[in-house]
Amino acid sequence: QESCSDRRRNGLQAWHVAATAFAVTCGGPFGVEGCVRSFGGAWSMAGFFLACVFGTLPEIAMIAELSLMLPVSNGGVAAWVDRAFGPGAAAIVALNMVVYQVVDLAIYPTLVADYVHAADPAGGAWVAALAAACVVVLGCAVNLSSSELATSFYAAVLALILVPFAVGLALSWHAWPYAARVTEGLESPLVGGSGAGGPAGPRPL
Repeated sequence: QESCSDRRRNGLQAWHVAATAFAVTCGGPFGVEGCVRSFGGAWSMAGFFLACVFGTLPEIAMIAELSLMLPVSNGGVAAWVDRAFGPGAAAIVALNMVVYQVVDLAIYPTLVADYVHAADPAGGAWVAALAAACVVVLGCAVNLSSSELATSFYAAVLALILVPFAVGLALSWHAWPYAARVTEGLESPLVGGSGAGGPAGPRPL
């Protein structure tokens, strides 16, 4: 007979839950570039910090409390609303979650298509459309698999997403002061060379 410790060892671990939570709430640092270009590094970091403190942390506390108060179920927020306000309100919340997921999940193939097009503008629209279709098919396949496989896949993809950002930060550390001056509007960005001593010679945009 399988013991409780064996069942815990074969089931979801803490890192599975952490990877899933990060994947379904963030997914990676996409969109940060636009924030920094529009508002500068200091204001962007302040906005991220305030969003975490006044948005994310209260939501975490609320979900943790409700999850521990009610019996274990697969109803999510619909089960919570059903307990508090009845089945009618729960049905409305469930429908709202379906509409929200349809809109939210449509963002990610579009985001991947935009990144593919930015990386290879000459590739044509079909390349971006193929990348978006691959995201949809792969997402469906993973989510139809077991929970352990899906969460392990989330963790691997998140590592793959974060590695280029980490490598880029490490390779560009010498240009951080210049980038800060550009984002704050104190200096014009340069193209056509590698900086002040670039072989092609920099020219203002």
